[in-house]
Amino acid sequence: LPGMMAHIDKALHPNSLRNKPKWLVTFLNMRKHLGLLSLWFLLIHVLMSALLVGPQYYAKFYVDPKDALSRMNLKGESSLFLGILGTGLYTIMGICSLPPIAETMTHRQWHLIFGPLAWMALICGTLHVAVQGINAWANPASQAKWPWGIPPITLISVLFPFGVIVLKIFQVIFGYVM
Repeated sequence: LPGMMAHIDKALHPNSLRNKPKWLVTFLNMRKHLGLLSLWFLLIHVLMSALLVGPQYYAKFYVDPKDALSRMNLKGESSLFLGILGTGLYTIMGICSLPPIAETMTHRQWHLIFGPLAWMALICGTLHVAVQGINAWANPASQAKWPWGIPPITLISVLFPFGVIVLKIFQVIFGYVM
């Protein structure tokens, strides 16, 4: 998001020599630290989820939740696959941000890792959660069961990343038009 905001600022003031706003510079300087902190929480999530994976905790992921040896259904397999793929991509980004690795990367390699690969990681992570809850979002019968009208955590947790993805799509579309 900070990089996209910098691109938007540059697009709004293309021929300007003005400095970026101080809040944006601060936000840009925090990217690496926020990314590494996010990777830490992602790894904690993976470890905790590995301990809980099974029909007792994730019944909606299994064909027969009452059978301890049940196979995963399509929702469970898709969510797990996207989560593993996203985690792998985020891990590559984390490794590439380490000084000994980052210092040896070319400009092209850096843009590949922190460009398309980062976006694929974000898309995989967002879809990992979306697959789990999309049925509950679209079904009016399940919407009536939302406690106090509060949407499920799966919907709430994909709103921000989905918004960033939509913003990036607009940036790409309008970036090519200009």
